[in-house]
Amino acid sequence: MSDGLGELHVAAVLALLNEVDNLTIYDGAAPPAKDATYPHAVVYPDPGMRDSDRLSAAVTNFAGIIQITGVGTDRWQAGWACDHARDALVGVRPEVAGRNTRPIEQLLARPIEPDKDDPANVVCYGVMQFRISSTPA
Repeated sequence: MSDGLGELHVAAVLALLNEVDNLTIYDGAAPPAKDATYPHAVVYPDPGMRDSDRLSAAVTNFAGIIQITGVGTDRWQAGWACDHARDALVGVRPEVAGRNTRPIEQLLARPIEPDKDDPANVVCYGVMQFRISSTPA
């Protein structure tokens, strides 16, 4: 039976991102380009991993990767979305009940580029990945 640790960590990241003024946050998917609010960020979490500090100890540590895609109508808006999302997360210890969280780390950033899959809608996007991890309190 799952203890929901992955979802608790994702909820903590979403809470931090939702504090950013003028940045719409979408969880797991964005609406069609014509219906989206710009700039925005889309959060794509992985299911996370569990491990232990010791061979003989219970598996209680959690670590997950969260991808954030910053999207705008041009590279400036996409960059603004990426900058503000990153600034809301890097170095922050998110609040997760019953857990000692580590500061969020940025793992990856890819260049901002136009969305070539949808030439009818001119949007640009940048991709970043972050690690969120914790141990029991």
